[in-house]
Amino acid sequence: MRVSSFAVARPAYYDRNATGSYLTYGAQLTPHGLTTRWTTTVATGKKGVIEYARGFTERRVVGGSAGQYSSWVQITSGATTGTLIFANSFNNTLYNQVHIELASAITLYAGEVFFYQTYDDSLSGTIYYQGDAKVTLFDA
Repeated sequence: MRVSSFAVARPAYYDRNATGSYLTYGAQLTPHGLTTRWTTTVATGKKGVIEYARGFTERRVVGGSAGQYSSWVQITSGATTGTLIFANSFNNTLYNQVHIELASAITLYAGEVFFYQTYDDSLSGTIYYQGDAKVTLFDA
């Protein structure tokens, strides 16, 4: 859009060719190494707003020994990585839950990557993981 006068305001982000994406992953898993479950990259000429994100873990089957299990949502620009949500536990209690939600909206810039990962270093048992996010991408 070409603005020919400073009296005309720039449209709000949701009016600048905006597209919404809902990213989700949910599964009951046995122990595993660090694994990316979903990801999105902000394209050149775009920006984004993370409107909602959450991470959830719950022990569903008791393991042979306690181990750390985690799920987290992160952003990286390539040089640095920031953690937005970290749902982490170190126990062997059946149905132990950790549920974390994003407290406020976060802006994403071109080239930044937004992703969800899970991890479990227990020797056995299963953990249910749920990671969700709503992001709106729009013209910068």
